[in-house]
Amino acid sequence: MYESIRGMSVLIVDASRGIGCRITEAYMENDASVVVAARSVGDPEAIASGYSDCYAVECDLRYQKSIKRAVEKATDKLGCLEVVVNSAGILTRGPPHEASESDLNLVVNVNLLRALRLIKRFVPELMDADRSCVNISSEAGSRGVQDLSAYSSSKGGLNTLIKQLAVEYGSENVNVHAIASRTTKHQ
Repeated sequence: MYESIRGMSVLIVDASRGIGCRITEAYMENDASVVVAARSVGDPEAIASGYSDCYAVECDLRYQKSIKRAVEKATDKLGCLEVVVNSAGILTRGPPHEASESDLNLVVNVNLLRALRLIKRFVPELMDADRSCVNISSEAGSRGVQDLSAYSSSKGGLNTLIKQLAVEYGSENVNVHAIASRTTKHQ
């Protein structure tokens, strides 16, 4: 058990599957208080139902109003948030010259712009104390991966955003991090 996690209040965005779901389980298994958020509240409700101190809220990162409502609901349930985890991510495969405009827009929107929207909303909450915002990135953001040009570019942009936010808010005790997941050819 990680003693530093016990009792911590955490909001995990895009927690309905994959990495977000695993992060939720890790926090819950170590006695943190967690609010899970996803576009469809049914998905996080299924996750939350297995734990006594886990709550579900709807949050669509495409809309600032939805993010605002999710933050309000999370703080109503847990009080102040100590950690916000953004695990939103999507990829499309193929050579860049074959990518459709809609695929390019979707990947950049989910992987970079949604992270920026979430951070925009949470920074004021995180400035009050020594709190953290964690974003799930990818090793693909630091190097090229065959047939993942939009994904690699968007995660590279996320990595740069995290560095910039550290410069902007480091003196305000806002800890902004990126954790790079491993990207494989079969992902």
